[in-house]
Amino acid sequence: MKKKLTIALITGFVSLISGLILVGIGFFSGGLNRLEEIAKPNQVQTSYTSLSEIQIKDLPHSVTIKESTDGLFHVSYANSKNNTHNTVEVTEKNGILALSSKNPQLSIQGIMQFLGERLADDAIDIYSVTIEVPTGKQLDRLISNNAYNRYYDSLYIENVHIKEMTVEQGGTLYLNNVQLDSGTLSSYYTTDISKSTIKNTTISAQGDNILFYQTQLENVSVENYGQLDLIEGTLLGDNKFLPHEDRAYTVTNIDLTDQSLADINLQIQNKLDLRSLGEFMGYYYESDEEWETAQSESSLIDESQLKDIGIFTRDQYEKLEVKETEDGFSLTVEKKESKNKLSLDATNATINFRDPK
Repeated sequence: MKKKLTIALITGFVSLISGLILVGIGFFSGGLNRLEEIAKPNQVQTSYTSLSEIQIKDLPHSVTIKESTDGLFHVSYANSKNNTHNTVEVTEKNGILALSSKNPQLSIQGIMQFLGERLADDAIDIYSVTIEVPTGKQLDRLISNNAYNRYYDSLYIENVHIKEMTVEQGGTLYLNNVQLDSGTLSSYYTTDISKSTIKNTTISAQGDNILFYQTQLENVSVENYGQLDLIEGTLLGDNKFLPHEDRAYTVTNIDLTDQSLADINLQIQNKLDLRSLGEFMGYYYESDEEWETAQSESSLIDESQLKDIGIFTRDQYEKLEVKETEDGFSLTVEKKESKNKLSLDATNATINFRDPK
């Protein structure tokens, strides 16, 4: 009995090894490439002669909107055959292009096809959608309700004129050479705006960072940021910067063009609130009296923790006068002949006027 069992085990092991060898031979003699070819995602491109509005909703993909090389609008993406990823769904009606996704319902025709698709994914980007807009054409409206996943659903817009834009984005919001006439923009990750003109818009960073590079802001409100960098910025009209209220040590770095600096009204306030700073550091007390007693007895906050709080100037901004009181810091510049203004209201913040070079 034991002898028969041993023979059976040896036979089974030899058969297994032989099968693996045959599979390996098949893979490395072209079977692997064939498997990838059969299982690769479907690539789709749809073209339109005219679009006025784009709507994006709950799409866990990176979306790029850029110039097209011809006079048509194009939408390009790839969908998984086995539905191992969310499927992109695109519809168009009366000039309104709508993009959404369908949750995956796994449908695998054999483990080898699934393996082939995973290999094919390396060659085809199934996590992105590209929308192309003809040069010289403008979009009346862009709506993106896409706070789905901060790692995939980024929005990149380049060389496009948009009249109105409403965006709630989970990932990075990137605008390059964009003209935006009005809008509401909200991103839970980094917002990066370069060489653009932004008008009549509210931008919320949800506690994250915002970068403006060589960008013109006109009647723009920037809210809830952890750090804001304005580099070679131009400010027209009434602009407001409001760092995140519940965070200490927010940072605002401001660098203006020479023309904008010569033609700007500044109303900069940076309040010093020791109790709020203490709560941010983990010290909680029921009343101001308890806090003041603890601070006086234990020095919960010392000078080293306050050295970065203030309004700091250097380079061409040293001529700006910063006033310091027990309640905080202020910087005011009045130019009655100019209608251009920047207001900044912060608490326990670092505010720098400087040349970043």
